Amino acid sequence: MVVLFNSVMQKEKLAVIILVVIIVGALSAYILTTQDVFKNLVDDDNNKVTEGAIELGDCVDVNYIGKFVNGTVFDSSYSDVENKTDGTPLNIFVSLNMTETPPEGYETYSSGMIEGFMEGLVGLEEGETSSIGPIPPEKAYGVKPKVGDIIDLTPLIPDLDITYVLKVIEIQEDVPMPSDYVAYYGPGITTLYTLREDWHDIGEIIETSYVFWKNSSAVTKINETLLWMYTTPTTELNENFTWSEVNVTTGTQTTYPENMSSVTTLTEDIIVITCTPEISSEILESVFTGADYTDTIYIVENITADKINTSITDSIGEKTYKEFDRTITIQRNETQNITMDPFPGELLEEQLFLYVRAIDSDFKLSYSDLAGEILNFEVTIEKVYKTS
Repeated sequence: MVVLFNSVMQKEKLAVIILVVIIVGALSAYILTTQDVFKNLVDDDNNKVTEGAIELGDCVDVNYIGKFVNGTVFDSSYSDVENKTDGTPLNIFVSLNMTETPPEGYETYSSGMIEGFMEGLVGLEEGETSSIGPIPPEKAYGVKPKVGDIIDLTPLIPDLDITYVLKVIEIQEDVPMPSDYVAYYGPGITTLYTLREDWHDIGEIIETSYVFWKNSSAVTKINETLLWMYTTPTTELNENFTWSEVNVTTGTQTTYPENMSSVTTLTEDIIVITCTPEISSEILESVFTGADYTDTIYIVENITADKINTSITDSIGEKTYKEFDRTITIQRNETQNITMDPFPGELLEEQLFLYVRAIDSDFKLSYSDLAGEILNFEVTIEKVYKTS
């Protein structure tokens, strides 16, 4: 059975998702831009070069060759790798914080290199050629997610007093890109990850079930894909209150006239709500349109044993009619799906992992092509700017 959620909480969650996507998009653009090793970066000839070993906080110009453990070159700043010529050095601001900005006057320098590479630069001197590595995946491009991995997003939303922890419960490798994502990532092959809401507990109060019954639904059972909840109304039998129901499938919340509904049947298994509005009273229907709600007010014209007949009048005086049910039956035992539809790895990397890694140095999950690889670099320090 589909559980109906409080639209306020739905809007709040949607707002969080939209906010995270916006932040992630902006941050992704920044990091990807600063990590573009083939970008023609501008060297400022006016910057004074000083001698001395590289320290955190310095700016350096570096040519490099990146290799896998088998010796295969995966990236380089040289156009001619074999002869190490035609190089466009990276402009690097040496920092272990990928979001830290360089000193004034060194705006083309970036801290967006992997941790192991940055650590390997410390102590090298101008003109020196050296090897950095082997760099383990945890200090390189991260590790691919596996079943059982935890993604704790709670620190990302400190202003909301909620826990938001996800767990990877299924991985499907080498599958076609889902049609919903083809426009963004192309029709190729991907890996799909199924995530589970992993913050629920027995006895937990689910505040999102019914708008006007606060603390009415409690979790009674949880398995890998579902939770069960049991609802006890906070209004007594035949006590008038305002009934509102939410359909998350259509994004519609229907609010019946104020204080014109009551619980007329209450058993161990069901709750029956009966609405008895007055003629000319209003039923509010709010439809979520993707950014906000669009409200429509229907006027009650007639009531039968089963239906409430309403109408809405347009700007030229023509009426449109709509019927609402007078009685709503709620199963006291309901289930809620706590798994999400599978996400392609590209989406998780672009809109989740990249952001979390940038603000949490302990988070190592990645869908990068280089995730899981042990890497080695040969570097030549072309210039050192003692900005530290």
